[in-house]
Amino acid sequence: MAVGNLQGQTDTVSGTLGEAQDAMDASNGGVLNGFPWFQADSDFSTPALADLYSNGTTEIVEGGDSTAGLAYGTQYSDGGHLRVLAPTGNAGTGNPAGGLDCEYDADQVVQSSPAVGGFLPGGAEGIVVGTGTFWPGATTTDQLLAFNNQCQVQWADVVDGATTSSPALADFLGNGQLQVAEGTDNGSGGSVYVVQGGGQIVWHAPAVGRLIGSVVSADLTGSGHQDVIAATTGGVEIFDGVTGAVLGIFGQGIGFQNSPLVTDDANGTMGITVAGYNANDAGTVEHFEVPGSNGALADEAGAWPMFHHDPQLTGNAGNAGSFPPPPTCNSNDRMASGPGSSPRAIATTNLGYTSVSSPVRVADTRTGATDPSTYAGDTLCPGGTLTIDIPGADVPSNAAAIVAQLSAVSPSSGGFLTVYPAGGAVPGTSNVNFTTGQDVGNLVTVGLGTDPKTRSLAVTVLNGPASGGADTDVTLDLYGYYAPRSGSSGSPYVALTPSRIFDTRAGSGQPGQGQTLTNGGSVTVPILGHGGVPATGVSAVIVNIGVTNTSSPSFVSAYPTGAPPSSSTPTVNQNWVAGETLSTKAIIGIGSGGSITVANHDGNVDVVVDVAGYFGTPTTTGAFLNVLSTPIRLLDTRPSRIAGGQSATVGVAGVSGVPMSATAGVLDVIDLATSGNYLTVYPAGKSLPFAADVNYVSGDTDPIVANASYGTVGVGGDVDVFNGPATTSTANIVVDEFGYFAPAG
Repeated sequence: MAVGNLQGQTDTVSGTLGEAQDAMDASNGGVLNGFPWFQADSDFSTPALADLYSNGTTEIVEGGDSTAGLAYGTQYSDGGHLRVLAPTGNAGTGNPAGGLDCEYDADQVVQSSPAVGGFLPGGAEGIVVGTGTFWPGATTTDQLLAFNNQCQVQWADVVDGATTSSPALADFLGNGQLQVAEGTDNGSGGSVYVVQGGGQIVWHAPAVGRLIGSVVSADLTGSGHQDVIAATTGGVEIFDGVTGAVLGIFGQGIGFQNSPLVTDDANGTMGITVAGYNANDAGTVEHFEVPGSNGALADEAGAWPMFHHDPQLTGNAGNAGSFPPPPTCNSNDRMASGPGSSPRAIATTNLGYTSVSSPVRVADTRTGATDPSTYAGDTLCPGGTLTIDIPGADVPSNAAAIVAQLSAVSPSSGGFLTVYPAGGAVPGTSNVNFTTGQDVGNLVTVGLGTDPKTRSLAVTVLNGPASGGADTDVTLDLYGYYAPRSGSSGSPYVALTPSRIFDTRAGSGQPGQGQTLTNGGSVTVPILGHGGVPATGVSAVIVNIGVTNTSSPSFVSAYPTGAPPSSSTPTVNQNWVAGETLSTKAIIGIGSGGSITVANHDGNVDVVVDVAGYFGTPTTTGAFLNVLSTPIRLLDTRPSRIAGGQSATVGVAGVSGVPMSATAGVLDVIDLATSGNYLTVYPAGKSLPFAADVNYVSGDTDPIVANASYGTVGVGGDVDVFNGPATTSTANIVVDEFGYFAPAG
């Protein structure tokens, strides 16, 4: 049953097992005009109530079963349905089943109660339900289905069991948007999923038991994002909303089959109440308190604290746009969806690459920054944004995306940066993760939108999370851009098996051995004719630059030999503190002598360079970039782990719409290790190369280490991710995909 204003007063509405939907005046039990409404089969779920069309009326959203047969002139088939019904029911239609605004028929029962809210891309209103397993051979069995307000399917995710209760819509990623969480029941166990508004699975984790009741959410740790609370037949399990890591399990030995209730308890902490059965098959109600939690956050915006969201059981989470706006940090801080703006149409296929003549810094928020000074003093506070205009002198008007190094500088605590096209929706992924005081960056490929104030090509950087996050400065260094290919511009990409071409460590046996960089020193790294790169016809190279034996805090800057950064402030490819071993991807144009230069700022450091691929010239045969509309999570090994000396195989080509012709994926590889290790991404079916993509040192300040990777596709369209060396401990690995390279189609 749900409660809302259907016909001018407080009303109730509920499905029944008797093929009817009932709606009544809550004050006197009087049946509303247009009801009972004929639903043609049993309805085991609770309807959702929402003003789906912004017309001031409350529509009824219900899911249910369907059995083959003819009733009131309608032929029904075996399966289930999602329906949006007018609040006046069948009144004035002359048909007991009239009054539908829209309907979707599935070939499997729609078993969960629907959830409604602004979770679709851009904050658009959507409906999400889960299906069951009743009808054998159905194509929509064990699926999570998302619809717009016209009952049109927006995406469908296959999950590992039936979804018997309502999904939850909450801000699990701490980015001011709604994501979908759902639990499954496969008869012997269950899982929890968190899914972005575009249908991409953020994470999926097995639970300690079957999930029969709905998952709910709360910010239990004060970290600025919602965590998932799952009551299972094996206990209540808490999952971190961002990562899926298990934060705790309690109530083991009790079989819970309903949804938890999160409350603001009298002592100021959050309480969790849940009912189940004990070892004696006796019913029991258990109440738990979460030490250190803030009870005032129990029903904050972006939370889903109980079954079907609220005491009226409307199943309506509202719109992401109704969340409190991000705090204003500085004069620049503006959301690019403001008045007078609209998302720029961005080319996403068959994009060729062009390097800028020399790297250039386009943004620096540090107080006193002079080159450029545009954003000096625009330090980002938690949840704040910075819209960065990309100079027209460096990037043409038809550019679709840029390649840049995004860095966090001197953050006050831990957090993350997300960069996206100005005017576009905020994605549910991060590009840079940082800890207190850590200067760290990552290579990003990001689409170009439009600054709503200047109308220039621009990107927006979000500093998260909004609650409990950090103040941080940011820098953005430009290396090149992608644009639709033409006969005279836009170079294709040629993927290679990674190989080591330069290593300054003493005794490395590689070119450069013994050339440790000292304070202010630099080395020239030959590119043409090395590591599979041809001697001619190359415009830029993708390299992985590793630093080790670091004696003091410093950074390196890479650029085409003979063409140092054009800004007086050096561009930065990698920052470190003394003792760290780190690596970063870079796309560098080819300089004089067919080389690139790597320069060190302070102290001593050894540099290791691996080549991953190269860009030819516009007439070269190769592959072109195709940008995914929203990132895809290809791999998340949590809570399982990859042993030292073992590889995880990751499907790239032939997955989620990526064609089998793809030669490489534009990936972000995240290493969650507990002891020193490295990760190598290489083509499946090939021998393990002598190269690395991610490095982690035991005791490093950041337990989450990420790096861009241009994973060359191997056998079956897969890449392998190796956790080395063989003597290291297990590690969790996460791989996200942002685009892919494929021959022009």
